[in-house]
Amino acid sequence: MKNFTPCLFACCLLFAAPVFSQVSIDGSFGNNGKVTTAYPIAESEIYKVHTLADGKILTCSIWYQQGISYPAVVRYLSNGLIDEAFGANGIARISMTAEYPEPVAMFVQDDGKILVAGTHEIVRNAGNFAIQCLNADGSFDNAFGANSVVITNFGGYNGARDILVQPDHKILVSGVSNATPAGYLGENYTIARYNPDGSIDNTFGVDGKSIVDFSTDTSTASESADKMKLQSDGKIMIAGYSKTASHKNFSMIKLNANGSLDTTFGNLGQFVLNYGVTEEDKFRSLAITPDNKYIAAGSSYNQENGHSKMVFVKLNADGSYDTSFGTNGISAIQISNSFQDDISEIALQENGKILACGSSMNENIDYLLMRLNADGSLDTNFNATGYFRDALVPNDAAYAMEVQNNGRVILAGATITDGNFKASLSRFIIDGNLSAINSKANHFLVYPNPVSGILNIENTDGAPIKTIAIYNMSGQLVLNNLTGKIDVSNMKPGNYFVKIETENESQIVKFVKR
Repeated sequence: MKNFTPCLFACCLLFAAPVFSQVSIDGSFGNNGKVTTAYPIAESEIYKVHTLADGKILTCSIWYQQGISYPAVVRYLSNGLIDEAFGANGIARISMTAEYPEPVAMFVQDDGKILVAGTHEIVRNAGNFAIQCLNADGSFDNAFGANSVVITNFGGYNGARDILVQPDHKILVSGVSNATPAGYLGENYTIARYNPDGSIDNTFGVDGKSIVDFSTDTSTASESADKMKLQSDGKIMIAGYSKTASHKNFSMIKLNANGSLDTTFGNLGQFVLNYGVTEEDKFRSLAITPDNKYIAAGSSYNQENGHSKMVFVKLNADGSYDTSFGTNGISAIQISNSFQDDISEIALQENGKILACGSSMNENIDYLLMRLNADGSLDTNFNATGYFRDALVPNDAAYAMEVQNNGRVILAGATITDGNFKASLSRFIIDGNLSAINSKANHFLVYPNPVSGILNIENTDGAPIKTIAIYNMSGQLVLNNLTGKIDVSNMKPGNYFVKIETENESQIVKFVKR
């Protein structure tokens, strides 16, 4: 009997139920999980979302109308309603303007003040780095810069893409500039540092800025420092792209705390990845692991077949590939045959897994939420496929993600309605057990899951269920007018959504048909 114990233990492990994470729309947020804000302007897109300590939600967006773009910060209550106590009826309009929609970035300081970085154009094609500081209530902080605004002209065209604040309260802004000692040819990684009051910090780089040129061919080069992360030792990691002629490459740099290149990283401080025959390779997000390795993510578009892949790269501290990740340090994932598979933001979980958001196109453009294992493989225990595509609401693109501390994730970006972009955000529930869902916020039970025969649906709060409908992953209606016990034995195996409605609420839950 003693000799059978190891075998029995191994069998128990073999048949132990895996831990699944199911994604469902949080029906308690906004209108069935989604908020689309009707700004007083034609088009808008959200580029950054942040949850405050009291559960309220800040977004930073771009408005665009009649050839002019305007940034704005909006505050929402935790349930998705606009918080009218912030700014003017919930909205704080930022002073910077540009001719074309330019990306914007936001950073919330420990004191609650809000920094917004972007591009301010006084004349066409002559943009400048711009920062504006708001108080926590959305009013302008006039102690910062000149009446809350700092505009920096390096010469030529300059555009800010990201912002962060160091522990000493100095402000880092990264982006693009074509101001170089050789003249205004091409565009380069540009990072500037400011003192807490908005004045330029002349101890950083050269006169407060660090400009990095990846190419000797300045007539065709185009480079942009899009995402920054700060290491605990004060060194700065920046990811984006570098371009020669018509071809963009993934690229990264590592700066010392004084703004000089850290030549121990990559090729004298620079890393470039030319991923196949592509028209556009671009890192859009960056994370630093606890052991100071780097994970960068973005998309690669193949001009030969018109498809795009989501590309994740993991580097060691010296810029070499971490070969334990993906294939020789690179994980490339394609879930649709379109040009729209794209990653906008990533977040590392405590177990080393990588949560990512973006967009993917099937028949429409959809919000995309996906998760990778620590080794770069797609985590198929996440929503049974490794990804969740919000197919019930067509034409959504996610540019930002906020992982809240209650098991919920907010995706923010834009919804395309009648050809126009409208700022939108949705909240999703990530559940740790696929076999049943039962929580205070999500009181519908859907089981067994996966299912091969009868699917049971119950509402534990006692409210009668009015309608139940089942949709496939493309958002097409499969079954309607159902009861709480549904025979799905004749349905094709795969992933489906069930929409459950009572008199006062609705919920969408994903299930797997075996």
